[in-house]
Amino acid sequence: MNLFHFIKVMFTNPSEYRKVSNSAKAGNHFMVQRMMAINFPIQSQQLNRNGINGSAVVDTWQKVATRFTKVPGWIYTKSKPSAKKSKVWKPDVDIAKFYMKKNNIGPREFDELIKYNEKEVKAYFKKLSKQLDVHNRGSN
Repeated sequence: MNLFHFIKVMFTNPSEYRKVSNSAKAGNHFMVQRMMAINFPIQSQQLNRNGINGSAVVDTWQKVATRFTKVPGWIYTKSKPSAKKSKVWKPDVDIAKFYMKKNNIGPREFDELIKYNEKEVKAYFKKLSKQLDVHNRGSN
């Protein structure tokens, strides 16, 4: 039995819930416990013990669920999406070393420079790259 069907049965159909096997209850124990902790954190913490019978905990939550006439909205809360890592621009290593040496800065300051002024640094490094290419061709 999938989780959301199990939750629906738990909240709305006590006669069908009695037919659910203990292994199905134990299998959904973790998520039921987690969902019920949203609205009942103290009670959930009391039922959160190592080695506790998962199906008995779910039975306890089902007794609480009989107070509701339908599945409450707080069961379906969404978690916050994880912050996506933005793609960080990395300049050419040789040009970066040249820039750091000429401006007497270290890698930490250079990373901060990119973090706060990425557009300007990109434009400057594009120009600097062309200048170094011309310089290197002329010296060969």
